[in-house]
Amino acid sequence: MLTIALVASACGGGSAPNSVAHLGNSAPTTTAPPAAASGGFPNLQQMYEADLVYAGCMRSHGDAGFPDPVLVNNGHEHGVTMEGADQNSPQFVSANNDCKHLLPNDGNGPSQAQLAQMMTRALKYSQCMRTHGLPNFPDPTESPNGISLNGVDPNSAQFRAAQTACRSLSPAG
Repeated sequence: MLTIALVASACGGGSAPNSVAHLGNSAPTTTAPPAAASGGFPNLQQMYEADLVYAGCMRSHGDAGFPDPVLVNNGHEHGVTMEGADQNSPQFVSANNDCKHLLPNDGNGPSQAQLAQMMTRALKYSQCMRTHGLPNFPDPTESPNGISLNGVDPNSAQFRAAQTACRSLSPAG
């Protein structure tokens, strides 16, 4: 199964991200990345840069051990991850209150309009993949971690060729 965990709801009250916007086989999404300039879904570089600013804010506001984001962009996973933050520590809670404004909707996840826009893009991606050699490529479905495409083998040569042709429509940006 290939999961495009583009966006899921944030952990309540503006919690920090553990992982953001994954296209791959693992790592759930726990917060939404910032909206792109056009109000749509940001690309990986935009997500990384915004998460880097958030991480710096967290450290300067008392959570000295808050990790930098890591940009993941290989053949199977695309996203930005942040791991190792103790979301229950007093330092985290205090710093997050000062920094959550740097996250979209104060860390409360994407709007319904943004979710609809991402699903529309994922549908176009699926249609493109079918046009480029994968006639049984599934339509996306909503899942707890974002958008799922069940029954996809991302290691196949056909998938890689179609993905190259459809990269501009990829929900991961």
